[in-house]
Amino acid sequence: MTRNDEEGTMSGGHEHDRDTLPESTDTLALLREAGHPVDLLSKGQQQVFASLTRGEVELLNSIKRRLDAVPDEVEAHDVKVL
Repeated sequence: MTRNDEEGTMSGGHEHDRDTLPESTDTLALLREAGHPVDLLSKGQQQVFASLTRGEVELLNSIKRRLDAVPDEVEAHDVKVL
């Protein structure tokens, strides 16, 4: 739980205030540029991704880079056709 205001109210979840991207930032464009297929998502799913914080976008991009660096499990074999 985190303290959210001067009155001392507590809430769980993410801290969006200090980590939120500027209003002018197109979060979906940032994700798209990183290679995430956001255009294949439903409008509702796109709204969720559009509301991500800077830290969440950086985390997704970091995970994608690491996954992209892993070689495919299936490698092509040399097949000779007569």
